[in-house]
Amino acid sequence: MNPSPHRVVRPAKQNGYALIFLLALITMGVMYAVVTSLSQSQQITSSVSTTGDLLKQAKEALLAYAVTYPENHTNQVFGYLPCPDMDGDGSADASSSDCGSNDGQAVIGLLPYKELGLMGNIDAEGNCLWYAVSGTFKASTTKPTPMNWDTLGQFDIRDASNTRQTFPGDTYGGGAAVIFSVGPPLNYQSRASVSASAPCGVSSTSKASSIYANYVDVDSTKSDPALSEPFPGVANSTVRIVAGTIKTTDKTLKNNDQLTWITAKDIWDRVRKRTDIASSLDQNINSAIDYVQSQLTNHLSNYAEGTNYALPSISVTAGSAIANFYANFSDHFRFRKCAVANSYCFVVNGTSCDGILLFGGMADAVNNDTTSPRPSTKRNNTNYFESSAGGGLPLLTVSNPTSSTPAYVTNAAQTYQSTNPSTDIVQCLTPQPPIQITTAQMFSASNTAVVSAAPLVTTNGTTQLTLGTTNPPSNSSLLYGCFWYPTSIPFGTGLRIYYQYVTNARGDGYTFALADADPARNPSTTMCGNYQDALGYAGNNTATSVINYPKMALEFDFRRSNTGSSPAPLFNRNDPTTAPSMHFAFDYWGVSSGDPNGNDDVTHGAGDGVNDPRNPTTSPGLRQFSTSISNGANVYVRIDIIRSYNSTLLTGTYTLNAYLVRADSSNNFPNSGTSSTITCGSGTSLSQTVMSDTTSDLATQCPLLQTTSSSYLRYLTDTITINDISGLSEAMRRVYLGFTTSQQASATQQINLTNFSAATR
Repeated sequence: MNPSPHRVVRPAKQNGYALIFLLALITMGVMYAVVTSLSQSQQITSSVSTTGDLLKQAKEALLAYAVTYPENHTNQVFGYLPCPDMDGDGSADASSSDCGSNDGQAVIGLLPYKELGLMGNIDAEGNCLWYAVSGTFKASTTKPTPMNWDTLGQFDIRDASNTRQTFPGDTYGGGAAVIFSVGPPLNYQSRASVSASAPCGVSSTSKASSIYANYVDVDSTKSDPALSEPFPGVANSTVRIVAGTIKTTDKTLKNNDQLTWITAKDIWDRVRKRTDIASSLDQNINSAIDYVQSQLTNHLSNYAEGTNYALPSISVTAGSAIANFYANFSDHFRFRKCAVANSYCFVVNGTSCDGILLFGGMADAVNNDTTSPRPSTKRNNTNYFESSAGGGLPLLTVSNPTSSTPAYVTNAAQTYQSTNPSTDIVQCLTPQPPIQITTAQMFSASNTAVVSAAPLVTTNGTTQLTLGTTNPPSNSSLLYGCFWYPTSIPFGTGLRIYYQYVTNARGDGYTFALADADPARNPSTTMCGNYQDALGYAGNNTATSVINYPKMALEFDFRRSNTGSSPAPLFNRNDPTTAPSMHFAFDYWGVSSGDPNGNDDVTHGAGDGVNDPRNPTTSPGLRQFSTSISNGANVYVRIDIIRSYNSTLLTGTYTLNAYLVRADSSNNFPNSGTSSTITCGSGTSLSQTVMSDTTSDLATQCPLLQTTSSSYLRYLTDTITINDISGLSEAMRRVYLGFTTSQQASATQQINLTNFSAATR
C-alpha cells in the first residue's frame, strides 16, 4: 500500500540526536556528583584548617596568660592557667563551686575567650571551643601549690591510633590544658541549640560541667580507648583525652574531636625564652633565696635540720611575692648546719660556713637522671642536686662534717639564672668572720719561740719583735730562730699581712712564713729550720721538728749564698749574682721526695713546677732594689694572698702579691709632693694608712701599684698550685704564721719588726 501523500515521514537520523542528548544528561550527572564530592571535601579541609588556626590562636593566648600571670596578678608566680567558662558568659569562673580550689581536680567547660582577650569562641563549624585545665594548674580562687617547673599536668593525651602524645611524668610533664573543637554531634550525642543566651547549651542554669559529654566525645565506662574519659571529680586523677577522626558528615563515628594542648614543659620553656619574663623569674627566685638565707643566718641556732634536710618553718609576710615564691619552690630548698656551733664545717667557694642553704634548679638528664618536670618518683636529693664541682649534692651526702674534715663545694653559683636553669645555688649561712691579728697578739711574749741560743728571738710583748742578736754566743755556730703565732688560722680564700722592719745589723736575713697546720705534717709550733743560709726556714737543725711542706714564705735575703761564696754556704742557693746582694723572693720548697730534710727549700729554681711549686729565680717572683737598703732605714711590707681550692681536683691555687716600700731620704714613708711619690691610682698617691689597711686587697685600693716604676717600690707576684697530700686533709686549709731567721756565730744581726697586722679574707 502506498503511503499517504499527507503523512510526514521522520528521518531516521533523529534517533541519533536522542541518544546524544541522553549521554549528555548522564555526563552532567556524573560531573555534578564529582563536583559535589570535591566541594564537600574542600569544605571539610577548609573547616579543619580554619579551626586549626583558631585552636593555635587559643593555645598561644593560654601560654601568654600563664607566663604573664605575675604581671596581671600581684605577687603571684608563673604558670597558672585560667579556669573554664562554666556559664557561657565568656569569662573564667574561678570560684570554688565552679573550678574548685586547691583540690587537685581537673575541670572542663568552655574556653574563657574574654579572659584571654580573644574576639570569640566559635569554630568554623559554629561550635564553641571547649577547654579543660589540670587541677594542678588552674587559677582557682584558692590556687594549687606548689606551682613550679616540676608541676605535672593530669592529662594523658593520645591520638586517633591510641598513641600517647604526652603523659604525666614524661619529659613534657603531661597535659596541663586541652582545647577541643568538638565537631558535629554524633549519633549518641544530644545537643542543645546555640543561642546568644546559652552558647552551646551552657548557661548559669545549665553548667558546662553537667553537659560536656554531649559535646566532648567521652566514654562513661572508661573502657573504650577511642574515646576520652569523663572528668572524675577526684583529686590528682589522670584523665585520658583522645583526639578523634575528623569527618563532618559521618555521625556513626565514635570520636570526631579535634584537639590542641599545652604541656608543663611548654609553659616553662616559654618563660625561659622570653628575656623579660625570665628576668622577672630570676629576680623573684633570688629574692626568695636571699630572704631565706637571711632568716636562717640571723637565727641559725633556732633552727633544727628537718627530714631529708628540708627547710624549717620560716615566717614570711603573707601574700608577698617572696611568700608566694617561697611556698611554690620550697621543695627545691635544702638546709644544713654544723652540729657544733661556730665550728664552720662547710666550705663554700673557699668560705668557711656554719651552715649551708641549697636551691636545686631545673633537672636535666645529664646531672639529675631526669628532666623537668620531675615525676614524683624523681623528687629526691640526687635528682635535685648535681654531684659535679659546684653542685650541692656532696654537701648533703657527707655525714657529720667537722671543722677538721669539712664538707666542700667548689665554684658554686650564688644566684639563680634562667640561662643556666639546672645549676644548683649554694649559699653560706653564718660565714666565719675574718680573723684579725694585731701587733700585740702577734708579738705576745706567750707565743712560741724556737731558738738555738738566746737572745736570737726576743719580744717586748706588745709592739716589737727582734730577730737576731748583736752578741752571738762564741761557742755556737748553729744560730737559728723561729717565732710563731700559737694558734692555726684558716687560710680560706686568702690572707693579708702588713708590718714594718728596720735592720740595725744585717746577717743572713729572715722570712715571713706560712706552714701547713695539719697535725700529720706540722703537729705543733715547736718547729724551725736550719742555721746560716737556711734562714731558719729550710733544712733540719736536728734539735726541733723541721718545717714540713706544704709551706710558703717571703724571704728577705741579705747575703749572697752561692758556690764559692765566703763564708762557704751550706748549699748553693742559686742567689742572683747581680748587685746588690740583698734580694727578696717567694720560697715554697724544693722537691717533696729525695730531700727529706728540705735543704733546697730556699734554693731559687728548686721544684719542678708541676708536683711541687717552683721557687722563683727572676722577676716578678724575685726582686732587688737598685741599691742596698741601709741599716736604720724603714721598710714597709704588704703581702696579699688569694687562694682558691678545688675540692674535686684536690688542688689549691695561690696568687701571691708582695709590696715592699723603702723609706725616703727623711726615713719616712714616701708621700705626695716629693720626688718619692708612688702613684696609687685615681690621681692619688700611696700612703702608709692605705698600705696598712688589711680589710681589702691593696691591688683594689691602689690598682696602679702593680705597674708603677719607682725606686722606692718593689712589687713581687707569683701564682702556684699546691696539691693535696694523699691520705691527708686539704693542703694548707689551716696554717701557722710566723717569722724565721738564722745567722752565723761570727756575724751580728738585728731586725726589728713593728706595726704588724694580719687578716683572713
